[in-house]
Amino acid sequence: YLLGKSYHPILDYTTRRADEMSLFWWTYRHDFPEIVPYRITSDAGWGCMLRSAQMLLAQTLRVHYRGRDWSLPQSITKRATDSFY
Repeated sequence: YLLGKSYHPILDYTTRRADEMSLFWWTYRHDFPEIVPYRITSDAGWGCMLRSAQMLLAQTLRVHYRGRDWSLPQSITKRATDSFY
């Protein structure tokens, strides 16, 4: 299962991977300007809650406005004309 959608482990491998790749994904940031006076230059350890909330909100808005099966267009031409991108 991936976000409520069932996939066969062998027959739907390509479809499942495409669905996984369409999810929003934000990772750790590093090498940003130091947060004074704490000398922090990475969000490891404290940024995960922000990233989790951002990914959850983005996925929720995408499903609400575009539907469960929507994903980013593959061609640059199509991306330029897609209002959600």
